[in-house]
Amino acid sequence: MIFLFQEDACGDTPNPPRHARAFANMASARAALEAERMKGLIAYRAAVLDRSYPDVATGIAMKPGEHDKLREALDKRRRFHE
Repeated sequence: MIFLFQEDACGDTPNPPRHARAFANMASARAALEAERMKGLIAYRAAVLDRSYPDVATGIAMKPGEHDKLREALDKRRRFHE
C-alpha cells in the first residue's frame, strides 16, 4: 500500500516523512512566487507614497452628475433599510 500526500509528492513539505519522495520542487516555486509578490507590493507602495500612482493614465473620473445620482441612490437605499 502506498500512501503519499500531494504536498510530499510535489516537494512542498520542508521536512517530509522518510517514506515520501518528492517528484517536483514546489517549495522553491512558492518561494519565488512570494518574492515576486513582495516585489510588486513594495513597488506599489512606493508609487502610492511618491504619488506617481494613480496618475492620469490609470485614473477614471465620473461623468458630470454621476456623483449626485450615486448619492441619491444610496440615500434612497439607506431610507429603505431604516
